[in-house]
Amino acid sequence: MSKSPAATPEPILQKVSDDLRAVLESPEMRRRIQAIGTYARPMSRAETTAFIAREQELWQPVVRKIGLAPR
Repeated sequence: MSKSPAATPEPILQKVSDDLRAVLESPEMRRRIQAIGTYARPMSRAETTAFIAREQELWQPVVRKIGLAPR
């Protein structure tokens, strides 16, 4: 039986976060991201959690109003 992502040990979560940030901040990845006309905003796990919460608060009323539902 597989464990849920919430059961992932803290050291693994931190390593994934650190590695992802390192990739997004690398000069090569910055060039690639800029080449497609966008940008990356590397965030800590706490910043990511806060960002998601703000986005959910912003968009949930819109989603409800237009009647979107997951498939």
